[in-house]
Amino acid sequence: MNDNSQTRHGASGLPANTNIAVSADGLYGWRGTVDMRENPTIGLLIAKMVGVIVVFLAVPFVCISVSAGIDKKLVPMMAAILLGICAFVGLLAGGIYLIYRAFLGGTYSANYLMDNTGLVFRPSRKVDRVTKGVAVGSAIIAAMVGSYGITAAGIAAANTEAVTRFASVYRVKGIKKHCVIKVSEPFLYNQVYVAPQDYDFVYRFICDHCPKARCIEK
Repeated sequence: MNDNSQTRHGASGLPANTNIAVSADGLYGWRGTVDMRENPTIGLLIAKMVGVIVVFLAVPFVCISVSAGIDKKLVPMMAAILLGICAFVGLLAGGIYLIYRAFLGGTYSANYLMDNTGLVFRPSRKVDRVTKGVAVGSAIIAAMVGSYGITAAGIAAANTEAVTRFASVYRVKGIKKHCVIKVSEPFLYNQVYVAPQDYDFVYRFICDHCPKARCIEK
């Protein structure tokens, strides 16, 4: 994708008050902005990512314990320990999110470039600096206290740029209420934020150019 000079007119389907710029060769570009106090999608994404990692790490531990013939008397104690770990990780993730939101001033923004083949996500400079700082910091702190789920999540979050290729997308989920479109590939997940007036156009465009995707709208 080439980032060429852009205009705001000339693309069929875009509303008159669009926030999307269009280049002569069909490249769409816009900045998506989210009020983190009103829109829960970023917080939910962080919670989901941490939860998946924790489950991924806990399942092998449980399976090994069961196969080793653990004493049934120890099961309640182990369950309590696992619940305690999950609660701790949840509180830690929530604290990281609140710090992240505070550093951003409650507003998250990202830049998007899109054409017929895919979409590039780039956070704004402020978001990029804060995300990398909080991600690396949380990974270090979590490693010190032994929370490897948060450590892995922090390291993953430090990589703040993503490229979505429409040919490999298998699911597109639009949430019009929050003006967000969730795009899933086998090994990549992207959340696309748009202005309210541009949601319908971007959602239709992505669905029309993802031949293997199942499109769902809430």
